[in-house]
Amino acid sequence: MSTDKSSSTQAIALWEELTGKSVNSSSYTFRVGSDNFDLYQANKRVKQAQAVGDDLTVTLVVKALAEQYALAESFTLADILAGNERLQARLELVGRMNALFALAATVARNEAFFHYCEGALAHYRDLTPQTLDEKSRQFVRESSCFVGLDAYHGVDRLTRLMICDGVVGGAAEAKVSRLVFAFESIEDLITHARRIPTGFSLCVILAPHVSDSYFVMVVNTGGRILVLTDKGNYTHPLQEQRMRGRNDRYNLNRIEGSHFPYDLLDIQWGDNGRHASAGEAGTALMSSDSGLRVLGTLADLKDWDLLWLHLFIDQCRDRYFDRGLAEPLLATGSMVRLPHMWVESSPQLPVPAEYELKLETRASVDLNTEFLHTIEPKWAETHNPNRWMEDRFAAMVPDECLYLPSEALNGETPILGHAGEERRELTRRNVDSLPFWEKEKLPQLHLQGLALTALSTPDRVIRDCHFLARYNQVQVIAQLVKEDFAARREVVQNWFYDAAARNLPHLIEDLLSLNHERFCIEFSDHQDSLRALGRAKPEGFMEQGLNSHRAISVRYVPVRKQHIPRRTDRSLSLAKALKLIDFTYGCYHCAVDRGQEAQLFFSLDVSSVFDLMRVTGLSFERIPPELRHLGISTYVGNSILSRLDPLSDLRNPWDKPQLSFVLPVSLQAFKEFRRRRGLSVPKAGELEAFANQQAEELRVKRKHQATDAASTVAGLEL
Repeated sequence: MSTDKSSSTQAIALWEELTGKSVNSSSYTFRVGSDNFDLYQANKRVKQAQAVGDDLTVTLVVKALAEQYALAESFTLADILAGNERLQARLELVGRMNALFALAATVARNEAFFHYCEGALAHYRDLTPQTLDEKSRQFVRESSCFVGLDAYHGVDRLTRLMICDGVVGGAAEAKVSRLVFAFESIEDLITHARRIPTGFSLCVILAPHVSDSYFVMVVNTGGRILVLTDKGNYTHPLQEQRMRGRNDRYNLNRIEGSHFPYDLLDIQWGDNGRHASAGEAGTALMSSDSGLRVLGTLADLKDWDLLWLHLFIDQCRDRYFDRGLAEPLLATGSMVRLPHMWVESSPQLPVPAEYELKLETRASVDLNTEFLHTIEPKWAETHNPNRWMEDRFAAMVPDECLYLPSEALNGETPILGHAGEERRELTRRNVDSLPFWEKEKLPQLHLQGLALTALSTPDRVIRDCHFLARYNQVQVIAQLVKEDFAARREVVQNWFYDAAARNLPHLIEDLLSLNHERFCIEFSDHQDSLRALGRAKPEGFMEQGLNSHRAISVRYVPVRKQHIPRRTDRSLSLAKALKLIDFTYGCYHCAVDRGQEAQLFFSLDVSSVFDLMRVTGLSFERIPPELRHLGISTYVGNSILSRLDPLSDLRNPWDKPQLSFVLPVSLQAFKEFRRRRGLSVPKAGELEAFANQQAEELRVKRKHQATDAASTVAGLEL
């Protein structure tokens, strides 16, 4: 590396004078003359060259960019004849740049680099530098500096791991395999790693879905074996699977940002990158002398890919042979040896690695929120609306459902069976031959094996194993919640109607007075409840982000037009809880005077937990846990993009418990009540419109009050 920075400093100063912008400027001009020029990307290249810290790199990059910039700027014949001042300044600037780039030392180093790149391309194609075609020579002159930047910075962008540690041999012994080996999985590559020659071997992992395939550079130092891959680590183990369910663009972005030769796979992209399919070239595999499958040879690569690979190998040679650097040990979920009733025990590890990945499995009752917060601390920052499910059902989850070796999932469908009154067990059966209506009756479980963990370090893989165990636990909990909802829905409905009936004496006067404001939600009275709900916002987003308005609805239905449920109908209602249904005469009795027939039906909104508290007169703590988030929308995040607790993303069937508040009252009792209190008494046919008008006037009034409150700052009205 050069210690004389004068030429690079001069080159950058001349570049900034040419473009009129600082390299570090945040303001860029993207149009030069009549053509477009991406100054942002150009300055990004200059800064990448500066990061290398070498004069040769900076001057080469600035020279190449200046030539591209010159092609974008033009002058007319009139400018030349008129002696345009800008033209004269440009000519003078170009003269100074040419003088800098023409220095003997600079030219010699540039030419040496060009010859080195030409020699590399010729070597892999069994040519001599003199017989290299003109197109490749021109490519080297125009683009080799940018290829070098990508190779230099490319190492840091890749996942770097070590299959096994050992003695590092000499760099002179390192050879570059000209074959691109193909494996079905990273486990296969690990198995055959020692059969790969000492030096550098480019490999590809061919996934069943072609766009999931990825490249791996294997560096065998003679004893220490390392891998560098562009696969990357997904945020959570299920992200790749869920993104694939949408389209293939997640892989398109990864592949387009990679410098590995994906052209060898011949991936065919359709529907604007949403769909990927394998071309003929990507499926034509050969066999090498060692018995390993081969996708192609390095000679098949395009100029850019081949030169990048060669310069990238130079970086790896410096890093792993000359400097002897090590990387974190590689781990996958398949390296975990777990006993399971569906898998035969074996003294051997599933993958021949240098060590066994130790995983301390936990029983379902111990795989709880408190433990998970110790390994996933970010989960403690968000509210989990389904915590009650864990408290109630975690102990019923069979431990065999949690940590599943991939071999345990053999194509049969896992089923949640019964092992007694309170105990459940994991079974499986083949359901392919069953019709869909029979399948839907079965308590099927969609479980995941541990092979979905990231290709990463042991710590990350252990976290992923617990994540997958939590996911499997949640699948069982979801089934238990579903069964509980079906079994206890009527019980909870009975609880609500009985509680509302007991509290009716405290509500009847406000109902008959059409006191709508009595049933509006004042959130200032529910701050403790909101904190218990994670400061969630009620559904129905309106003023100030909260919809607190409520209205009493009234319907007038003459007795002759009323329809009562059958005596055998098991549906529940407030009228049934109050025993106001006369099955003999087919009518409703009045809740105020049971001796009268009801013609009016007063309804209240019970769509949120705060409505339940108002109607039943109970505190938040006395509301059943499954109903405490009723009507409350708690945003927990995007389960595809973010690593969320699978329990928080579970749908709660109790969010739709089918509750209603409809109170039958006779028209006579309603009129007598209002006359005694000096309230207006609308006609029967006008009653519904009268109640709606009052509710609308209250809504407008509350809206104005909220607006006035918002316009007051620090006690001063604006």
